[in-house]
Amino acid sequence: MEMVPGETAPMSVDTRNLVLCVLVTLGTMLVAWPFAEGGYIDDFSYIHMAKTLAETGRFAYNGWPTAMLGIQVWWGAAWIWLFGFSFTLVRLSVWPLALGAVALVYLLARRSSLSPSDSLFATLLTGLSTQFIDLAPTFMTDLPALSLLLASWYGFTRAIEEADQRPADELAVLRWLVTALACGIVGGTIRQSVWFSLLSGSAILFLRPGMTPRVRGLAFFAGGIGLACIIVGMRWFNSQPYAIPSQVLPLRLENAGRWFDGIRAFVGVVVPVVLLPMTSAAVWCLPTLWPKGTWRPTHWALIAAVLIATAAILLPAHRHAFDGVIQLFGQRGPVSVSAAIYEAAIAGFRITRLALLLFVLGVMAWDGQRCRREIVAVIRRLPPAILVMSAYLVLYLPAVIQASATTGGLWERYLLPVFPAVCCALLLWVEQRRSHLERRSVWGLCLLAVMAVYSVAFTHDRFADCRARVAAIAYLQGQGVPRNQIMTGWHIDGWAQIEAVGYLNDPRIRTPADAYVPPAPPHYRHTSNLLRALTPKFLVTDGSAECLGTREGFRDFLFTAWIPPHERRVFVCHQTAIEAESVPDR
Repeated sequence: MEMVPGETAPMSVDTRNLVLCVLVTLGTMLVAWPFAEGGYIDDFSYIHMAKTLAETGRFAYNGWPTAMLGIQVWWGAAWIWLFGFSFTLVRLSVWPLALGAVALVYLLARRSSLSPSDSLFATLLTGLSTQFIDLAPTFMTDLPALSLLLASWYGFTRAIEEADQRPADELAVLRWLVTALACGIVGGTIRQSVWFSLLSGSAILFLRPGMTPRVRGLAFFAGGIGLACIIVGMRWFNSQPYAIPSQVLPLRLENAGRWFDGIRAFVGVVVPVVLLPMTSAAVWCLPTLWPKGTWRPTHWALIAAVLIATAAILLPAHRHAFDGVIQLFGQRGPVSVSAAIYEAAIAGFRITRLALLLFVLGVMAWDGQRCRREIVAVIRRLPPAILVMSAYLVLYLPAVIQASATTGGLWERYLLPVFPAVCCALLLWVEQRRSHLERRSVWGLCLLAVMAVYSVAFTHDRFADCRARVAAIAYLQGQGVPRNQIMTGWHIDGWAQIEAVGYLNDPRIRTPADAYVPPAPPHYRHTSNLLRALTPKFLVTDGSAECLGTREGFRDFLFTAWIPPHERRVFVCHQTAIEAESVPDR
């Protein structure tokens, strides 16, 4: 199978690696047992849209989506129409897209001139990351959109390669260009940011030296289609009832503070998300960076520092995990550290992450200074796949910062498109520095294994918590408590709110103009104006929400977590009414 121009690998090698990547990712998903009949993150809103479409034939937003959703909702509705409704069924319907994304990362890595072993490593770094495994079994839009984005990148890459290698065969260029356009257009109906791939890929093809006038014309036409999709698609979406319209923050002096907050949030998310793949790839390539015979004690100290810092990288910012670490050091029973110690520890972990990232970048810069001429030559002959991915990120990352500045929220999953680009670029940098491939370090595989184990455990625990909360709600309903008097968690309660009134009471809704209802004085603590149809007379909580009432007469719901503390529970709190007071939106 010819995967890289000028380099041929046996078909069995690439086929084996592709199958291995897909099976390993599927295996980690199954081990996490990601099944629960309740919402997970934001997918309750998207699943409800698919259910509504299947039952009524109406494509209707419900006051929460900022993504267009498009073809994904139709796909989920088709499965509901054929097999009936369940949360698990709808989520299973998009598993092939998540696994397809893994296969496409491998194909792009091979097109980036990486060896089969390095391509396999880069793919597993993406597919076994916490962000990927946590989203793969859900109906969130991130991975279906990512799979179509990767397919669009691959189509543009092949179109550029065909134009480079066979300028006279313009039909082959057209075929791959149409493939890239189709995947990009469809992907943009799920998440609008995928449409950037049409602009960036077309620009690389248009500006590529040696392209024929007809190929440049095709590239210009493809870019025009991408621009039309963005303009027309966004206008349509922003006018839809109960959709959350996209906002553009102008580059003005009065907006400087909001832009700064967006950049600061972006850096705070990028550091932990990108650091572990970069560190793992760097450790994987240590024998090449420092060949045998040149090792010093400082190199071993570097490995020790990386392994110690990995704990800080993986430890999430929530009290359960931190309490679990305290237990590992010998304390028994439930542990609750003080808020000051907790915040100080988290701050220390963040500083460690930043310091390690700066160290890795410093090593690359120092090594690059020694090999300036080599690097310039490498940049000039970068594979089309690297150029296509990099050009997309030039458009995408500022859009992410802008979204953070306008919405006040930036989530790690938004950086999933960065993973394959960073991993491929870093491994290519290492390969191009040497005239021959050296063996790789087993320590890189160890870091990859640690990341995979943590990803599985993290996903397992979140779904186990969801199952326990759903069971507690069913228990209360069996006792005759109406669903609208129970609150437990945003991801589960959002479904009940939509079932009750059809949409979430979000102040960002613009159409219809009178949809949003201002907050009223609450009767119970933990009331949310966003979930206005629910009155939390009964609270199902794991203790993170304070119980202002009694737990007597209600059973606890235990579940086993894989991240310490292992024995966890959710319990029912019968809240007492409070005096009327103003409580802000959640």
